[in-house]
Amino acid sequence: KEVLNDADNASYSHGVDIERGQEVDYRITGTVAGNISTFATYYYEFSDTMSPGIDYVLSSYKVTIDGKDVTGSFTQTYSVNMDGTHTLSVACNDIKSIQGVSVNADSRIVMTYKVTLNDNCVIGEDGNSNTAHIVYSSNPNTNEKSTTLPDITYLYTFELHLEKKDRDTNEALGGAKFTIEATSPDDSASTGLFVQANGTLGSSAYEFTTGNDGSFNISGLDAGTYTLHETKAPDEYQYVNQDTIFTIGASYNESGMITSLTNTVSGNSDAAAGIDNTLDIDANNNAANIVRGEADTGSSAENGLVNVTVGNVKMIKMPLSGREGIWMMVGIGGGLIAVSAAAFLLIRRKINAGSR
Repeated sequence: KEVLNDADNASYSHGVDIERGQEVDYRITGTVAGNISTFATYYYEFSDTMSPGIDYVLSSYKVTIDGKDVTGSFTQTYSVNMDGTHTLSVACNDIKSIQGVSVNADSRIVMTYKVTLNDNCVIGEDGNSNTAHIVYSSNPNTNEKSTTLPDITYLYTFELHLEKKDRDTNEALGGAKFTIEATSPDDSASTGLFVQANGTLGSSAYEFTTGNDGSFNISGLDAGTYTLHETKAPDEYQYVNQDTIFTIGASYNESGMITSLTNTVSGNSDAAAGIDNTLDIDANNNAANIVRGEADTGSSAENGLVNVTVGNVKMIKMPLSGREGIWMMVGIGGGLIAVSAAAFLLIRRKINAGSR
């Protein structure tokens, strides 16, 4: 049992990462008994039990024997179990009777099919597992069947936690709006799409808004590079014209278990990977005006979480002698000009009247 790596659409492994709603390909490769020639008939069944966060894409299965498509000779059963798991069964009562193939001890029977992650998917190191096995005829003299040992694969997806802070005071800022674009995802087909409210990707930009605590969370992200674009600054704060770019990276062992999760941030000098909970003070006891992520807060493989902090600077309010003062003087000057013009017209009328 293996899952196709969406980063290259060529290699298979026991653990990969995808975004919520993305279709991913599974492959189960099976063999037959070495003495299959002694069987009159040979039952063969692929069975896969999926965790609650995984949905089978209906009728997406395909079966080949030694490269020849024999899907029509197999039937599928798909059911939801009491514990919320899903079980897919694809079976043939007798593979030896399939027309156009000759099954022998060296034959390879392969089933491929597609699944997606749903809203019940697990975020973090436990992953979303599939447990597959094969049921097959095991005695040429009876209808007895046996089951192979199970083989498990894992699907992972991640969560972004974004915090918006006052760069100078570390105050949490609500009301900031962002879009998130998948600018270089490991799934190249998703390039240029935007993260939606439920973590899926779409062609239209969705605006995320920081709450009163200055943050928002969005789960269901694949590994890759994303661009945070601020569309609205918090009230009384300057608009940030530098996009924040963050990159999620993950590594897995041969069993498909996640071993590390990384997060790097670039593009915006007032942004950092991690959570900034401490106000930096310089030697003169003033705010150091920097945003930094505290140690070990950039990402967590255990929770599947990446943290990004983006700073903001308040708008500069000019004193009365500044901008407001300038406009006041303009108003006063305009009033004096109007009064002077009226006085000039009055004097001129009097002169004209006297000359008559």
